[in-house]
Amino acid sequence: MAEGIDKKTITGFCAASLFSLLSVLSAVLSSEYFVFYLVLAQIAAFLSVARAEKVHRSREK
Repeated sequence: MAEGIDKKTITGFCAASLFSLLSVLSAVLSSEYFVFYLVLAQIAAFLSVARAEKVHRSREK
């Protein structure tokens, strides 16, 4: 794997993107679940950014 790439971080960002897409599709289809997917996307993005920052700081040392 290339230097600087963390598999869990990339997976988290992909999950956030998928949840965002599901949120938009749910909203278009007039489903009330779009809020649920939107919240999941925000949580996944937050956790991925926090992990990326942690990995970045540990590699600087």
